[in-house]
Amino acid sequence: MRGSKSRDLDAEYCCKIRLLDDSELSCDFKKDAKGEDVFAFVCKEMDLIEKDYFGLRYVDENKQRHWLQLDRELSKQLKNTKQPYMFFFRVRFYPTNPTKLQEEITRYQLFLQLKRDILHGRLICPFNEITELAALVVQAEAGDYNEEEHQGNYIGNIKLLPRQTEKLEDKIAEIHKSLRGQTPAEAEERFLDQSQGMDLYGVDPHPCRDQDDAQLYLGLTPHGIQVIRDAKRVSGFEWSEINKVTYESRAFYIQVIKDKTNYSFKLNDTSACKHLWKCTVEQMGFYSGDKTKSHYKKRSTLSPQNLFRRKKYRYSGKTESQINVESEKINRRQPSFCRTPSIRMVSSRKASTQPSRHSFAMDDRASQNFSTADHNNRTSVVYTSEGEDANSEVNDSNVDHLKKFETSDFPPDPPLDTSRTSLVVTDDDASEGDRTQSELEPAGQSDLRVHEEKPAGESEQSFISKNLILPIIFGLLVLFLGVILEMKFNLLKIK
Repeated sequence: MRGSKSRDLDAEYCCKIRLLDDSELSCDFKKDAKGEDVFAFVCKEMDLIEKDYFGLRYVDENKQRHWLQLDRELSKQLKNTKQPYMFFFRVRFYPTNPTKLQEEITRYQLFLQLKRDILHGRLICPFNEITELAALVVQAEAGDYNEEEHQGNYIGNIKLLPRQTEKLEDKIAEIHKSLRGQTPAEAEERFLDQSQGMDLYGVDPHPCRDQDDAQLYLGLTPHGIQVIRDAKRVSGFEWSEINKVTYESRAFYIQVIKDKTNYSFKLNDTSACKHLWKCTVEQMGFYSGDKTKSHYKKRSTLSPQNLFRRKKYRYSGKTESQINVESEKINRRQPSFCRTPSIRMVSSRKASTQPSRHSFAMDDRASQNFSTADHNNRTSVVYTSEGEDANSEVNDSNVDHLKKFETSDFPPDPPLDTSRTSLVVTDDDASEGDRTQSELEPAGQSDLRVHEEKPAGESEQSFISKNLILPIIFGLLVLFLGVILEMKFNLLKIK
């Protein structure tokens, strides 16, 4: 048996990683390899230092997306997938201010992700803004407008938008002419600066339904949770407004700080609901982790509060503020890299005569399409010269849209999971978002650590019992010593 185990450890996993420019890396890892081995390999190949914004996605056999956990073994995470294992290098946390990124190669990777977000219908923009962003892409890839080189409808050969019409292409070409003199790096930086102001910048959409069974999306963004209908933001919650989140079965719950109001959203299944909950906790920890720590009181391991406290998950990676501080210390020569052009189309009019839905797609992280049941509930976005889309006017009242999601119910925190995630167990009565595990460790250690106080597969009751053994033994010893000392004292008094 021991020899068999040794041979298993020597076995290799065949992995493929698809990058944001659609190129692929291949690598083989031993059976005991962890997620951080694959991620470190990718970042080394790309010469990427500001890596904390990125991650590796994979999709299981049920089409459920997952982020590869860095400190877990591949064998434990990829049980429901087949070799060769396919990972997708993607932006996991969008920077709230891309101008704070120190290196050009990092800004370029974010540029590629946002360009993909536009193409797959996740980043929705009005007519004037979408054409300017597309023109900046053309400037970054094709350089200055040249009458001899850029003849006819040259924009029609570049796949820039999900629904690309002649009117859009003419406007993009007109703007491109005005961008003369901008280098690729300058055009990309301007593209990032304009993108960050969009409502759906950095959105991670999760399909859900309202009480009338109408299709909605809960979109996680750097600024909070957005409620999206017909490809438009209709309401939402900022991270600073949210007290906590939880889920129960197919229902996802949000509790806001003001009046402790609860909101409930129905998802397709429990697995999707759990995935949304974990992603939300991680996003809250990443973007809100720099709040005041004054409410945190360190307690002894043997204190009654530690023995009987409630448990819940908490994100344990670096916060955005910590990453910004570390990025400012980067001191190296800017690495060289090759830029990849956008998709070229054989015929400029083929793509535009085939209307593509400008709504949320999962891109190659899972599937290009949603389930058939959602098709009838999606509306294509058509851009108009007035700068607005053709969808009906949406009421901007945040309260009106959220009113029907209010509920008096708010389940307790989900039980400790047997699977490890990049979340940490912490006190329930500490202030929300007031600290992360990375504050307890020296800077520069593992990027997204996993911390668990309960071993996998262990029940809550047995876990508490084991934690009580040491205090009970200690108490009995103290009691025994106390009895002996009292007996000795009584004997001395008699003498």
